[in-house]
Formats: sequence, C-alpha cells, structure tokens
Amino acid sequence: GFGAFLLTNSAVKWQRQSAGLENISRTLFQVFQALISKGVSAVIELYGIPNCDTVKKARVWLEAAGLAYNFHDYKKAGADPVRLARWVADKGVDTVLNRRGTTFRKLTEADQARGASDPVALMVEHPSLIKRPVAEHEGGLLVGFAPAEWQQALC
Repeated sequence: GFGAFLLTNSAVKWQRQSAGLENISRTLFQVFQALISKGVSAVIELYGIPNCDTVKKARVWLEAAGLAYNFHDYKKAGADPVRLARWVADKGVDTVLNRRGTTFRKLTEADQARGASDPVALMVEHPSLIKRPVAEHEGGLLVGFAPAEWQQALC
C-alpha cells in the first residue's frame, strides 16, 4: 500500500544520495592522490600584509606554481609572539626584523634599541617590522621572497 510506496521511495532517494556522496568522496580522494603524487602534502602558511608588493609577488608565484596556501594578514590578525620567537630562534633577528623599512626608521631611538633587546615584543607592537613575506612549510621557514629559493624549497 501507501506505506510500502513511501518506504520504497525513501530507499530510492537514500540510494541516490549515497551514490552522490560516494562520487564526491571518490573525486576528493582522487584530488588528494594527485596532490600527494605531485609532492603537495601540506598547505603553506603565508604571513604578511596584503598591500605589500613583495607579498603580492609571492602570492602570484604560489598561485602560478599551483601551491595551496593560507594567508595570515598581520594588519587584521596581528602577530603571534610565540611564532615570532620561533622564527627569530630559527632564522635570527637580523633576518626576521626589517630594519630597512620606513616603519623602523620612524620609531623613536628607544624603540629602535628594543630591536636588539626585545625584538619579538617590538614586532608584535609593529607587525610592519616583520620581514615579508614569511612562509611556513613542511620543510621549514622562508623569510622574504626569493623565487629561486622558494622554487627549491617548495617545488
């Protein structure tokens, strides 16, 4: 009767939905297999300021290389002191702290001196002082954009 029709109709709908989900799962699996076969095993975390020309160049390069990345905007999200301390420990304060830019030159002498005594706190207060871009990837850390170095590290 009518109840059997509803059960049969529901079963058919469920089978169609299951088939659709199975196709989506199969497609996602194939995409991940393709990425892994190309050596893409993790997403790159890119840190910077979106209107910075060097950051723009790095983003264009990553997209042209087909590399997935998440972008962390210092202006909107700030700079994480723990992460900054790790970068300074890994690459050195002279690599991570940008003393050449206008932001550093506009600091008071006392704040400029903090570049040596407390660079992490200074960069947290003034994220524009962080050399850009910074890319965290499975194999390490890239500071600044040098296409040849990025090619070797990421491709």
